[in-house]
Amino acid sequence: MRLIIGGKGQGKRDYAASAYDIAPADIVSELSAAKSAKVLYALEEEVARCLREGIEPEALVEELCRENPDIIIICRELGCGVVPVERFDREWRERTGRICCELAKTAESVERVLCGIPMRIK
Repeated sequence: MRLIIGGKGQGKRDYAASAYDIAPADIVSELSAAKSAKVLYALEEEVARCLREGIEPEALVEELCRENPDIIIICRELGCGVVPVERFDREWRERTGRICCELAKTAESVERVLCGIPMRIK
């Protein structure tokens, strides 16, 4: 598993497609479709969806990594900036960050993309 992080609009998806020779059809944005995909895009949105539906996102992400160990997971950084006023937004941000920390521990590589430029963290 590889983890790619970065801010909104920084070129994470384009970088992954180019660096790892990924076709657009191999990029999905739903956890349920990611078990057979090469790339899961917008992990943070799936975490939000799970929280709204009362589903534990950690368990689903763990299952995904077990069933598709070669997947590339792309997640937007949420922890920079002002702390949200809304409780849900704070929990979403916290849970997404903790999930990314766990993913980073076992990832083959962790890359941060800024202005379309990748920086290898791990």
